Amino acid sequence: MCDVETREVMLKNGELIKGTLVPIFPARFLLQTDEMCLELSETDIQSLDGKDDFRNLLKFDSVLINKEVMIHYYDEDGSMVSLHKMEHVNTSDNILGKVKLLRTSSGGITKEFEELFNQQEYYDSFGNSLPITIEKRLENGWEYSIELPVPVAPGEVYELTIRDRWSHWAKFEDNRWHTRHYTGPTGESIYTLIFIFPERSQILSITPQPLRQFNFNGKPSVTWKRYMPANESISFEVAYNL
Repeated sequence: MCDVETREVMLKNGELIKGTLVPIFPARFLLQTDEMCLELSETDIQSLDGKDDFRNLLKFDSVLINKEVMIHYYDEDGSMVSLHKMEHVNTSDNILGKVKLLRTSSGGITKEFEELFNQQEYYDSFGNSLPITIEKRLENGWEYSIELPVPVAPGEVYELTIRDRWSHWAKFEDNRWHTRHYTGPTGESIYTLIFIFPERSQILSITPQPLRQFNFNGKPSVTWKRYMPANESISFEVAYNL
């Protein structure tokens, strides 16, 4: 578990922010509120809770937590290719050889949803394709498992990447494109989400405030990075024009 607290942080630029301060590496932190998130080094901080000598207040827990990175690559027709990289810790006391996953839809198992599920691709950290096994079919999805290519001891990390392609992910309404991503990772995690839009896209609005916004190889991109406590959910939204 991370040592997570709500603190008053005075930055070197004079800005005072009250939010959650999360240690992610030694001398590196996420400072976040509901509206924004900053990635800081220790040298960016002037004082903590009114104290200039604050270094003994900053604790880094060496115990790893889960990390998830989601990248959305958008096409001009609103379709999207998604890459979801998961770095999870085996928190059990046993050797892990299989990962159990759940995929559901609020609209039930439609023909389109089943086709999308069957098109999913799973890869290990070396790029090897991993087959899945359906454990149970539900009314709104599936319970399924993936066999890992190597055993994972307690406390060790395993990595999976899932590739999806979604048609009509972004919606064209009110003379602009809208895209939304809702997430609630299982368990505590550091969650990074990146949207990469087609060339010539003009971003009109972003919610919540991103960590970074820049052009990536000529394509506008938006990056969020947040600490996600267990069972917390959040929605990320962007409006843009082509």
